[in-house]
Amino acid sequence: MALKEIKYKDKTFKLSYEIINSTKKESLLILHGWGSNKEIMKQAFSKELKEYKHIYLDMPGFGASSNDMILTTKDYSQIVKLFLEILKTDPKIVMGHSFGGKVATLLNIPYLVLLSSAGVVTVKPWSVKVKIATFKLLKPLGFAKIRELFIAPDAKNMSHEMYET
Repeated sequence: MALKEIKYKDKTFKLSYEIINSTKKESLLILHGWGSNKEIMKQAFSKELKEYKHIYLDMPGFGASSNDMILTTKDYSQIVKLFLEILKTDPKIVMGHSFGGKVATLLNIPYLVLLSSAGVVTVKPWSVKVKIATFKLLKPLGFAKIRELFIAPDAKNMSHEMYET
């Protein structure tokens, strides 16, 4: 594991990453999903696609990477771009799972491999719409503590900043 410091919007992010097959010319950036980390992606893909240099990155707030501010998907993509600039690498392929796929779509990399990716707008079921509306209605009335009833399992242990992201 290695760390790179990225400066973005007057904040410093310490990004954890790992490179496998470092002698290969062509690189492949692999981005994890929400609530996940590079280690899970590495377990799944490190033995595959051996003709590529693999770059596994913990995006801000996940795994061993720091984050103490609310970020948008565009912010994540900008931070990843800065990370790639610092590494002096220009991957031709980015593979993203779920939220990682959503970030990947903003990177303008020639080839995208999207694995169960978030960000593709689909109609929410009525039950989800009711859940969201109920929480938004009760939150200003001081019922923010009932958040635990509404929060998705992959966000239960996240900080306020990460949840708001």
